[in-house]
Amino acid sequence: MNQLNTYKYSNYNHIVPAGESYVIFNAFTAKGYQINDCDFKLIDQLSINDIEQHHPKIFDTLKDSGFIIDSTFNEQDFLSNKVKSAQKDISYLSLTLAPTIGCNFDCPYCFESTLARSNFDTMTKHTQTQIL
Repeated sequence: MNQLNTYKYSNYNHIVPAGESYVIFNAFTAKGYQINDCDFKLIDQLSINDIEQHHPKIFDTLKDSGFIIDSTFNEQDFLSNKVKSAQKDISYLSLTLAPTIGCNFDCPYCFESTLARSNFDTMTKHTQTQIL
């Protein structure tokens, strides 16, 4: 067992209620689980050290999936370095296609009028086909 206070929760954990259970998702590892209400309350109320000590199976699942990480691990620095490394890597081409520059969220509070959004040019079917 590790020394106390060596773990922390990931900054990329997301929790969504789903009826009588919860869906927990870690955007850093892209792993998710549905857990029952009882286990969620346990995780929510206990410290990481208590979970590790008294519920090792739950702890191992959370740790292996990136929900709990080493306290010295800086997720933002890791991702930043990964992006910088990918930008310098010329062994592959990364291409981002933007079929329109208009936003399609259509939020009711948006400062852009519906008329202004409808004036954005979109990629033609011919262009889309040629790209593929």
